[in-house]
Amino acid sequence: MDEKDLQKKKIGSRIKVIRNELGLTMKEFGQKFNPPASDSIVSRWERGISAPNNERLKRIAELGNISMLYLTTGKKALRDLSDDEKKEAFKTARDTFKKAENDQKEYLKKEFESILNSDLDFVETAYLTNVLDFLKFSDKNDVTHLASIIRMLNSSAGMETDNSITKEEINNFINGELKDIEKFLKKRFLLLE
Repeated sequence: MDEKDLQKKKIGSRIKVIRNELGLTMKEFGQKFNPPASDSIVSRWERGISAPNNERLKRIAELGNISMLYLTTGKKALRDLSDDEKKEAFKTARDTFKKAENDQKEYLKKEFESILNSDLDFVETAYLTNVLDFLKFSDKNDVTHLASIIRMLNSSAGMETDNSITKEEINNFINGELKDIEKFLKKRFLLLE
């Protein structure tokens, strides 16, 4: 059985569940369409021998109070979830975002610890102090954006390159990013003053 035939069988079984939940015979179910479908056509749908056209699929989804996504693929859209499933999905999303936020904080902490443990000259120390001040007065979006820039710069600096990219081009890119950060910080601190 190929994938298309298997898909028709799965759609057919979902159609049968909808019809049974509505308490309708195949003939009564067929009468819900315009033009009506015979009971033999409904039987062919349910057995996966044939599949309804898009208009009839939409009508079946409407009758079953489910999404087209669920009817045709078995994957649930938000409207197809029970209240408990919605709560669980939102809890999982919240936990995922919380873990990502904690990972981001841990990453920043480690990056700053490595910077603080290195030998910094006066200019580097002043720059680091400004960045830390920025972090004190920033919202989460600013911090996330800055962390992604730092991560990208770190990965760019140590990146192995092919012959098409020179070390000078990488340094120019990094310097450009640093200038953008500097402009961002200056703009941010001018707004705070």
